[in-house]
Formats: sequence, C-alpha cells, structure tokens
Amino acid sequence: MRGVAGQWLRDILLAMFQRPATTRAEILRATGLNPASASHALQHLLRCGAVLKIGALEPNGGRSPDLLRLNPDAAYFVAVDLESVPPRVALCSLGGEIRYRWPIHASQPGNLTVGDILEGIRAVVERCDPWQAQRVIAAGIAVPGIIDAAGRITAVNLGWRNLPVIEPLQQAGMPVFLDVDSRISVVAERTFGAARGCENFVYLEAGRGVGIGVFADGRHVGGRDGMAGEFGHMTIDPRAQDPCRCGKRGCLDAIASAPNIVRQYCEAARLADHRIATVGIQDVLGAARKGDAEALRVIGRAGMALGLGLSYLVHLFNPELIVVGGDLAEGMDLLRPHLQRQLETHALPEMAHGVRIVTSELGADMRLRGAAGIAFQRCVSDPVLLKKLCAPGAIRTGRLRSSRSVRGQPAARP
Repeated sequence: MRGVAGQWLRDILLAMFQRPATTRAEILRATGLNPASASHALQHLLRCGAVLKIGALEPNGGRSPDLLRLNPDAAYFVAVDLESVPPRVALCSLGGEIRYRWPIHASQPGNLTVGDILEGIRAVVERCDPWQAQRVIAAGIAVPGIIDAAGRITAVNLGWRNLPVIEPLQQAGMPVFLDVDSRISVVAERTFGAARGCENFVYLEAGRGVGIGVFADGRHVGGRDGMAGEFGHMTIDPRAQDPCRCGKRGCLDAIASAPNIVRQYCEAARLADHRIATVGIQDVLGAARKGDAEALRVIGRAGMALGLGLSYLVHLFNPELIVVGGDLAEGMDLLRPHLQRQLETHALPEMAHGVRIVTSELGADMRLRGAAGIAFQRCVSDPVLLKKLCAPGAIRTGRLRSSRSVRGQPAARP
C-alpha cells in the first residue's frame, strides 16, 4: 500500500460495504475525501482486486459514471452465531454474503465449549478450496451475553459464567473478534436490513432469549462496559412468579422468550411429559392461529409484556423504527396488535406517533451476517489486516468442497 494512506482505503471500504454497488461520486459524498485522495485509493483497490468495475450508469450529459462494488472473492470471513439452536458457523464473502453455513455440534450434549467453536472455525477453512483458504482474513463471533473487560463471557443461555475465551480462541489460526449479539444485530440490520440508513432505531431480538440493540443519533449504544441491551432481564412484572434463568422472577425473558412461551403453553394445556418434549414455538403459534384458547392467552401475555417494554424504550430512545427479529418474528401477525395496544396505552402519544414496527428482513442469518460485518470493520481498522485484505492476489471464483458427511448448506435460504 506504498503511497496510499490506510485511512483513505478504510473509509472507502467501509462506505462500499454498505452498498451493493456505488459510483465514485457516491463514495466522495459518503467519505468526505477529496477527489484526488479518493481516486488514488480507488485505483489501488481496483489494481489489487478488492474492488471491481461492474458496469456504467446511463450518462447524464457527460461521461458515463463507473459502477463499482467490492469483489466478494477478494477476502472471506468466518462468522459464528452462538445464539442460534444449534450454534452455526459460516463462510462469508467480503461483501457480507453467506456462501455456506454449518451447525456447530457440541462435544457434550447441551454443553458447548470453546473447543467446539474452534473446531467449527477450523472446519470452515478446511472445506475451502486452497485459494479461498488463503483469503480468509478473520473470524467474527456473535455472543449471547456479556463480555467483560478481561474477555470472559457470561451467557445464561449457554450455561457460561465468567468463561475465559480470548486466550483459547488465539488457537484459531486467525484473528477472532467477539461482540455481543445486540451490537451484532444492529450492525446487520443497519448494513443489510430494514434499518439501512436509519439513524435512530431499536432492534428487538425475541427468540431463545429477549434482548435489544439500540442505534441512537447514528451510533450504537453500548454502555459503560458494552453490556447495554440486556432487555430480557428487566423485571417486567414484579408480581409474576415465572422463573428466569438469571435467578430472578418476572423478567421479560421469563414471560416472552420462545422457550418460556412454550413452557407456559404446556403448563396451561396440561400436556403429558412425553408430549412436552416435542412442542416448539412454531407449534404454539400454529395452535394460536387455529383459535386454541390457551395458546392465544400465552401469546397475548407475551405480546403485552413485550409491548410494555417497548413503550419504555420509546420514551428512553425516541426511535423512528423498531425491528423485531428472532423466532417470535414469525408470529408478528399474532403479536402486533398487542404491541401496538401497549404502545398506545403506555407511551406518550407524541412519542409513539410515527414509530414503525417491522419484521427483520434478514431471518435466521442476521447474526452470521452481523458477525462477518464486525470482523470486516475490525480488519479495516487494523493496519496489518488492512494490508492483507488489500494485498494483490490471484482472485477468482471457486466453489467449496463438500462431501456427504460434511456438506455445508448453501446460502440460498436460511
């Protein structure tokens, strides 16, 4: 990168990462670089293969502007989602597209270890063609919990408390970047999803747990220790006896998370033990759509608790948009009336007016794409990794090897 300022390259790559295609004029507006600096950096990125010319726009009285995009095969990232069931790992391109994904299997049932995560990361690289493996720059991991200053993770859903992970993950053979899933989700929604270009929004994750990510005044809200977003462990009903995995009672998670909705339905319907093991959130949603009284009551209670919590968030952050993701996003036809009613009842009309509630467009791959996005952001901010990403190479299109025993799931659908 001799003669090219790393800051110029970083700014251009970040601007292009959020756009499927762009022009030099749009890059100038997004980065604030002067034309000479931007042209110099773009020429370098074109020469090394990190950026491609993919065509030209119709001329408007002058020269046809080139249409540019990141070369998806210029670099790859390994993305890990520890919140999904089972946890998943994926190979992602430079543009954030998921090429293949695999489940991570715990070596001990119900007890995921750092060793299992390392094995998942290594397996991705082993399944790549050699030329692809050479272009794998780093890994990003979405963590459902709290990461302290020493890199220890407390994740109730995984049964982890103050688990040291930084040193073990150094054995991955590549830089590994961790972030909490609330920030991961916000990055994914703002870069690829329904909140693209939005300066003030809340992402609500309602699945195995309940959490939020907040983007306010153009910035992610992380809090003092980066722990902001533990929305599910807010006491939403002090009188409720629903037990939470955190040890308290009446938490939003204990009432409105997918496993606890299933628990409440099974208790209300008085299902036999052998039937309880086969019931999932989709079964409860399906029963509610068919008019099952107990399913409707449980879904209504969860929706009211979530809506009350959202009314607090509207007062705190004044968002223009609330994006709902996770397993419960598939039940928005049932939940939306309860969410809207609670907002209308408990939020000031001036603050609730105009707030849109939408379902995430990214589905089950949100955290994988967000983890790849975090890895990309950290890499372009690191001079050594930026140099590797922008190094000239024989970049070409290839395919992953697969076998009957380790075939990955292509990324057409989650």
